[in-house]
Amino acid sequence: MEYEMKTLGQAISLRLRINPAFWLTIPNFSYKYLFQFLNVENIATVVNAILMEKQIIFMCSRQDVIAQVTETLLSMILPL
Repeated sequence: MEYEMKTLGQAISLRLRINPAFWLTIPNFSYKYLFQFLNVENIATVVNAILMEKQIIFMCSRQDVIAQVTETLLSMILPL
């Protein structure tokens, strides 16, 4: 992937290369539950808490939903 940005009249090119081993760890599931049960603001708040290494408690009567939502959130920070 290659992105080009212009700042103060200067063009800056940014190349991103993904390690081929990374492709083996990309999850193959839907983000449906994440957006069905959390709004965008809450998703951003939880991802921020994950990145800040804070403790998070998820509560739901359906264990399958908790599993899907937490795996999806973790996949959003996978390269880190």
